[in-house]
Amino acid sequence: MIKRIVLRGIRSAGYEIRHNPYHNSVNNKPRKPRPPFVEVLPVADVPCPSVALDQSVNPIPAIMQSPEFAAAAAFFEDNPAASRSLVSADTQALLFAIIRNLRAKCVVEIGSYRCGTAEAICRALHANGAGRLYTVDPFGAATVPGIIAWWPAELQSRVRFIASNSADFFMEMEKQGLHPDLVFVDGNHDYEFALFDIQCAARRIARGGFICVDNISQAGPFFAAADFLAANPEWTECGTSTTHYDGSKAFDRERTGIHNTDMMVMRAPATLPIGARPTTSGEQPWSSNQVQGIRLTLATGDNPGSLHVQCVVRGFGTTLVEVTGEANTVIDGQTQTVSVNFDPPVALEGKFLRIGVEPWLIWRGDKPLRLLEPPSVY
Repeated sequence: MIKRIVLRGIRSAGYEIRHNPYHNSVNNKPRKPRPPFVEVLPVADVPCPSVALDQSVNPIPAIMQSPEFAAAAAFFEDNPAASRSLVSADTQALLFAIIRNLRAKCVVEIGSYRCGTAEAICRALHANGAGRLYTVDPFGAATVPGIIAWWPAELQSRVRFIASNSADFFMEMEKQGLHPDLVFVDGNHDYEFALFDIQCAARRIARGGFICVDNISQAGPFFAAADFLAANPEWTECGTSTTHYDGSKAFDRERTGIHNTDMMVMRAPATLPIGARPTTSGEQPWSSNQVQGIRLTLATGDNPGSLHVQCVVRGFGTTLVEVTGEANTVIDGQTQTVSVNFDPPVALEGKFLRIGVEPWLIWRGDKPLRLLEPPSVY
């Protein structure tokens, strides 16, 4: 493949010189037409407020009150990508600042549109020197790659476009073991779709990560986020939209508590809470016909209680074989690492195309049991 070269930046005389993208200077044959020109600023140092995310569960006020945030918002307001975006410059500046301070390694965007927000996210990842954005849109195949093709190479290296729906992507994300630090939910705004995206994002989010739900002026995204928070009280809303809900309005542009945005920002707890309702980290691929136990890494200072563990092992071949193991243990509240052994081990007999394991935990105690990471199977 012949690399297409675009020369930009010679504008002092009031004109721009660019290489002709339709001409192959090597063999004088016409090339495949390049996507229509999209104006993109080169990479630049965008101001960014510095906040200690581990010292405040809600860093949004500190971010938005800083002079660096105002400067970042001004950058995104003047960025040509603003004309290709449906969100405000303040929204992009806030996402940029959160990602910078998170030192995010993985970011997910549900709904690419014309890559305005994706560009802002990739600028943050580039400034961090690490990380990748997965931007997902089943309707973007005709537009998204063509826009990204005009980005500077430094930004292109930070993005992967997924031309599928979010359900397919979340399944693939589980297979790849991805744990995003931030998920921007801006896909289908119907309640059921938005709730699905939030719940799937929360299932895989890194501890202390952020889910940012756009368009909460609309009833679908707002109630999806509000219902998720009600069902998951260990999560934190970084704002006031749920507490200041006006019951007389289904559509309300003043609903968000984050200035000049239409977002609700929710933050995952720093630990994974386990309670009386069965909790699982989901089915995961397994390379053996046997499971001996489950290992847990606990937060310090938990109250004592009893833990009931089940592990479902499934073998997929000519038929489905499903075996369940169970075990119970008492936790004293002082131990940080707990290994729960199955006696006898959970074992499948036969040969299978693939095997999956699904651990389930039930906790009986005065307060939830807190894990520092998902349970590991051995």
